[in-house]
Amino acid sequence: MQPKIIFLGTAGDSIAVGKQLMSSGGIVVSVDNNQFHLDPGPGAILKAKEYGINPRNNIAVLTTNNSIYHCNDINAVVDAMTHSGLDRRGVVVSCKSVIQGTEDSYPYLTKKCRNYVEKVIGLEPGNRVGINNIEIKATKTKNNDDHTAIGFRLLTSKFSLGYTSQTSYCHELIDEFKGIDILILNVVSPEENRTDEGLNTQDAIKLIIDHLSHRDIVVSTTGVASRELFEYRSTLNQGHKRDFLTVGGMGHANQIALGIAMQTPSRKVFCFDGDGAM
Repeated sequence: MQPKIIFLGTAGDSIAVGKQLMSSGGIVVSVDNNQFHLDPGPGAILKAKEYGINPRNNIAVLTTNNSIYHCNDINAVVDAMTHSGLDRRGVVVSCKSVIQGTEDSYPYLTKKCRNYVEKVIGLEPGNRVGINNIEIKATKTKNNDDHTAIGFRLLTSKFSLGYTSQTSYCHELIDEFKGIDILILNVVSPEENRTDEGLNTQDAIKLIIDHLSHRDIVVSTTGVASRELFEYRSTLNQGHKRDFLTVGGMGHANQIALGIAMQTPSRKVFCFDGDGAM
């Protein structure tokens, strides 16, 4: 079976989640006959059904912080995964606040659901755990709402996957995800707009560009992504000969990137795309 990364929705803020303008069911990663559900937010079970995902196939549920947008449905997913504990199986891997709670909130994972799985593991940045043949490392975040929050770095036989989760920009992110094959960034603000809750478009482009070699090619979608890429390259005095700015071609960036990658297999091609153009 081919590896899959299926987005059930990462929403981002109270308006998007509350009105379900964007779904918020999290991310499902399927690789090497292992299925992981990352950050099951509101509507996780409903979106899993819509996308043909069977929660019973989960071997682990991974959560990064105690925000309602990232772990609201953790108990529902654990319940579905284990048939309400009748089939005690699987693992929950999480930051400590989801398991232990904080001064301001109870643990999202209930005591009842803890007993439904074989093991509950709380991680801090730098901690590692192995599940079957997958290595999971907790990465640093800068989260003002949950100081125990983490990201994840997954090492599989097919690829390495990084997931920043909810974090503001910090220099440590560059080192945490260096050399990663697939990087999922939690970008909640457009352009250079900044909040305490997460990355903006400018931060995301900086993180990626700072990792690229002089041979890597970038294809960016129309609008904000291309403007930010152009401006950041100019700031670094790098020139623009390795970039294809898909101005006026909404929806075509990924196809252009695929074509370039097929014609230049010796070079890496990166595509900056957005959900408005996908």
